[in-house]
Amino acid sequence: MNCLIVPNSLHDAIHAAIDAALAGRPCAADERSSIYQTVLEYFDRHGRLPDFTLKENQSNGDSNG
Repeated sequence: MNCLIVPNSLHDAIHAAIDAALAGRPCAADERSSIYQTVLEYFDRHGRLPDFTLKENQSNGDSNG
C-alpha cells in the first residue's frame, strides 16, 4: 500500500471541485473516493486540477438481450 501526503489545501480543493461537479446529486462514498483518486492522479501528472463535469449514470438496470 502506498502512502501519499496531500496538503489540506489540495485535499479541500479536490473535494470542492467534486462537490461542484456533482451539483448537489448524491454520491456513494466508494464512488466519491474513486473520483478523488482520479482527480489526484491528474493533479500529480499535470500540476493542476482538471476542469471536469460528472454526469449521472443513465443505466436503469434493464437488460436488452
